[in-house]
Amino acid sequence: MKLFSSFVIPLIRPLSGLRILLIVAVGMGGCDSQGKLNPFCLSLPGRLASVHSIQSPRRVGCTVELQGTVGDRVPLVEAQLYQLRDGEDAVWVLTSDTNLQSGTIVRIRGRVHFQPTSSSDPTQGEVYIEEQAQLDSGS
Repeated sequence: MKLFSSFVIPLIRPLSGLRILLIVAVGMGGCDSQGKLNPFCLSLPGRLASVHSIQSPRRVGCTVELQGTVGDRVPLVEAQLYQLRDGEDAVWVLTSDTNLQSGTIVRIRGRVHFQPTSSSDPTQGEVYIEEQAQLDSGS
């Protein structure tokens, strides 16, 4: 107890609100799928990412929130893939919701994945999103 009061409390006391916010943000979303700290995964809940911004391999494993229009769809067994478009950019989304229709505006939370398209060059491939939740799109 003496160690706590003489060492830990003086460390916590001078923390400003911004530092506390950063610590909370890291704890909420700064880790990739392996639990490693990834600064590219840092985002505040409710903040939308653009489809363009998640195309970086550094975002793989991050959880992001996206909003856009459902485009092309590919039905699967008890699931479907759909293109989520926000302006000129699009990303494929894997979802268990088989009722989504083209033209629907959706807001989702999902994990960024990378699927290699070449066995000879594993860096060639495509980013896609595994949908975790559909959120209120506000429209």
